[in-house]
Amino acid sequence: MPLAIRQAGRSDLAALLALYPHLDRDDRLPSLEQAEQRFEQLGRYPGSGIFTGHVDGVLASSCTLVVIPNLTRSGQPYGLIENVVTIPRTGDVASANKYCKQRLKPPGRPIATR
Repeated sequence: MPLAIRQAGRSDLAALLALYPHLDRDDRLPSLEQAEQRFEQLGRYPGSGIFTGHVDGVLASSCTLVVIPNLTRSGQPYGLIENVVTIPRTGDVASANKYCKQRLKPPGRPIATR
């Protein structure tokens, strides 16, 4: 079962809200209306977004990438990857995270990680 990765759209929000309890089952989720507002807000940051992994057409994982302008490193932006979550039974926990990192990688430069 290969993992198909793509950027999330507004139509993915209900499925994302159903996925997030796998990250923290005690976390209170926003309403769908609040999620739509936050999703729209995130979309205003160039290069930022939520990336989703699908197995057999079903949402199995996601991560959020926020790209931040930078005054160092020749002005190259940097990114924060958060909310990496995968449904345990689907296996490949790191694929969405790797995809986000690849989106940030400038040509010919290594990816800095902690």
